[in-house]
Amino acid sequence: MNKLLALIIVAVCVLVAAPARASEVSRYDVEIDLRADDYVGRYRIDLQYTADLYEVKDEGFKFLGARELHRLRRVGPPGGRVEALDGFRESRVRLVLAQDERGKPLPIAFTFEQSLPDAAHGWAGFEYSLPWLHRFRIHVRQMNVVVLVPSTWELLGFDCQDAGDHNRCTRTTDGAEPVVLRVRQDGHGLELATALVVLLGLFGWGLRWGYRAGLQAWTRRLGFLASSTKVEPPPLQNSYRAPAPIPIEPQLSPELAADDLERFKTRYLRVVALCIVGLLGLAASASGRLAVPPIVPLGVAAAASVFIVHHIVLRESGYVWLALIIPAATIGLLIGGGFVGLLCGGLMLPVLVVIGIGASSLPGGRNGSGHSCAATFGCGGGGCGGGGGCGGGCGGCGG
Repeated sequence: MNKLLALIIVAVCVLVAAPARASEVSRYDVEIDLRADDYVGRYRIDLQYTADLYEVKDEGFKFLGARELHRLRRVGPPGGRVEALDGFRESRVRLVLAQDERGKPLPIAFTFEQSLPDAAHGWAGFEYSLPWLHRFRIHVRQMNVVVLVPSTWELLGFDCQDAGDHNRCTRTTDGAEPVVLRVRQDGHGLELATALVVLLGLFGWGLRWGYRAGLQAWTRRLGFLASSTKVEPPPLQNSYRAPAPIPIEPQLSPELAADDLERFKTRYLRVVALCIVGLLGLAASASGRLAVPPIVPLGVAAAASVFIVHHIVLRESGYVWLALIIPAATIGLLIGGGFVGLLCGGLMLPVLVVIGIGASSLPGGRNGSGHSCAATFGCGGGGCGGGGGCGGGCGGCGG
């Protein structure tokens, strides 16, 4: 008696639980037409539902993403109905399924158009993410995705075949898997290599310009005039020693002392190293996170780095924190994604304005000529008596 009761309880549990497990999508076919390359996806979805012997499956539903649907219509054999439902944050359709003579659901197919999501650009190309395609509340046994793309496109992770004026890319999975269309275009590698070479050339030229401008500014403030002419005192004449003649060298230019030159080079190299580390981090983190190709923010960051280096090395101390702007943008991308990264990148613009104003208003040196009068060879060997000052730079003394 106890065994019979246990068998009855088990049978009832199986009958109650069976409908919840048995309903599934046995076949899910998706076709995406991107041949027009007009930022609009043209979709066809075919669904085959399977129900258990004790279950009637007469309707279903599907969310189709947050973007608005256009030209929604049912296609295929007669029977069934597709209705768009309002009042949801995402586009949703209700599927009314036709039944065969045994009461089993027949396949249903429908088409619609929808604008594509914003592309995320990377070094290999760009990609469209369609997270709504694989989402079902019930189990999906098999998912087939067919994407029709221009002949110059190739989808990574798909099997792409030449279909005449376009490529036909397919992918089949057991179960519903996320769909990310990673596009690689013909000639993209050559264009990218050319852009990188140009960018590196301009960046190197900009760093050289910053080095020379900084060295000139330091030399104007800290440099000295070194004479190559040896001054010999004249012989005594009637117990009076005449002053030594001042050698005049028409092309004499100031020089930096060895310790000042070393200090300048150390400051320059540290700032450049910080900017390069930031640029490398930005190049690695920007791929696939922004709505523009990564070469664009990298170019903007490289230009900002050149002005930052120029602004810092013009001065003998301070402002090194400016070199942390590029690493800060990289950290923003890694932590917060594209929005924070673009925000950090946008902050570069007012910084560049401030840098330009500051660089243009920087004084040339400690006196009007832009040269300092140093003790090694100054005005008359150390200064001008009677408050005359330095006349004409350090070429001579005013009376």
